Amino acid sequence: MLANDLTNKADRCSFSGATNMAVFLTSDGGRTWTRSTHCAAVCGSVALADRRTVIVGHNEGSTLRTTDFGRSWRPGPRLAPPGGRVEAVMQTFWLQGMDFANSKVGYASTKGGGTWRTDDAGLTWTREASSDSAHQLLVSGDVVALDTERAVIAGPAVVSVRRTAPV
Repeated sequence: MLANDLTNKADRCSFSGATNMAVFLTSDGGRTWTRSTHCAAVCGSVALADRRTVIVGHNEGSTLRTTDFGRSWRPGPRLAPPGGRVEAVMQTFWLQGMDFANSKVGYASTKGGGTWRTDDAGLTWTREASSDSAHQLLVSGDVVALDTERAVIAGPAVVSVRRTAPV
């Protein structure tokens, strides 16, 4: 899970603006949680490819990946639009949702940057042609991988469906 540590202000009724976002993992069904890694930037999404492989997506498109259930983390590829630049206005929720259909095939949604697909558990990602990139600021939602060929990206104003073209 992605979570923030918040500190109480002097009045003890409100929280400070200082947050420390991190990835927490559980191995006992959620009874206890352990901080696994700090987020390199603002963590926007997290997905499990399998029980040991976790992918974290950041607001500016970078990813982190672990294959040993969080004991060690490695930087993954950056999911950025052509030219590699993520506009500051979009960074709040750039890499906003990820889901895996199986241990290899997964999908990610980027705010105005289209749908991305991985066939190797997040080692590499390919940007796909997608209707969500035409509605840039309206798409900010989650991804559900229905199977290895279909995914739904849903936001408050747009629903985009990834599917293979009919034969």
